[in-house]
Amino acid sequence: LNETATTEIYTRARDDARRVAAGNGIDPLDMLEQFGADAVRYSLVLLTKEGQDVRLSPDRFEQGSRFCNKVWNAARFVMMNLEGERRAEPVELEDRWILSRLKSVSEEVGQALESYRFNDAATLLYRFVWNDFCDWYLELVKGRLGESQVTAESSAAARGVLTRVLTDILGLLHPFTPFLTEELWTGLHETLGQTPESDLIRAAFPDGADLEADETSLAEMAVLQGVVGAVRRVRTLTTVGERKPLVALISAPRAEERAVIERHASTIRTLAHLGERSEERRVGKERRSRWSPYH
Repeated sequence: LNETATTEIYTRARDDARRVAAGNGIDPLDMLEQFGADAVRYSLVLLTKEGQDVRLSPDRFEQGSRFCNKVWNAARFVMMNLEGERRAEPVELEDRWILSRLKSVSEEVGQALESYRFNDAATLLYRFVWNDFCDWYLELVKGRLGESQVTAESSAAARGVLTRVLTDILGLLHPFTPFLTEELWTGLHETLGQTPESDLIRAAFPDGADLEADETSLAEMAVLQGVVGAVRRVRTLTTVGERKPLVALISAPRAEERAVIERHASTIRTLAHLGERSEERRVGKERRSRWSPYH
């Protein structure tokens, strides 16, 4: 090959060998054996911010370990639910939202890597994968996978969007967790009945250039997340169980917010574990919607 494999090398090192010898330091080989190479690498990148020294202890690597497990479990869930037709066109609000978020994160991660802000890139991916993809999108899309009451178009779109987002997540994470993502890359293509054109390490890095920024979906999801998040906070602050049906009185003064709540009332009830809506009423200048377990 006539191509240059490496043009720039980034290094940041400090000689603490004496601490290891004295028994009050960390042997990286022990951490690799305990947590795995990808978990150790990702933890170090998350912890290492430019201009700061980090005091390491074994428990600091648990964050990377939990994240790698999260990625593995999410990917396996996706692969278990890809049987059937797949369409790339988004149909539901959550499809447009996650693709818009993927575009934004892909661009921001690329910029961070180009400017050697590895901590920023790793943090962006951590929040996107854990919060947006796992905590929100997977929960929203579960009901569209293989259930008879869902249209074939909606199910096909869910599988298509899941495939696209997971594929790009693996590419974005590959510089940080190469072993995990290469294994899942192979497994994903086997699930799809495809032969990858190359190993993931040689695949094009995702940049989100072909995706659209959908500001409307971002705004609507913010309303939905705000309502569900408020109910969850109430449950946390009280003795109410996580899944016990509640009566929720939701204040939405602005017409656009009320419209979003009305359109996605079923989704809100499912995620927040609320009963069926029993009534609507206007209180003062505010319009409020009420959900009750009794109907």
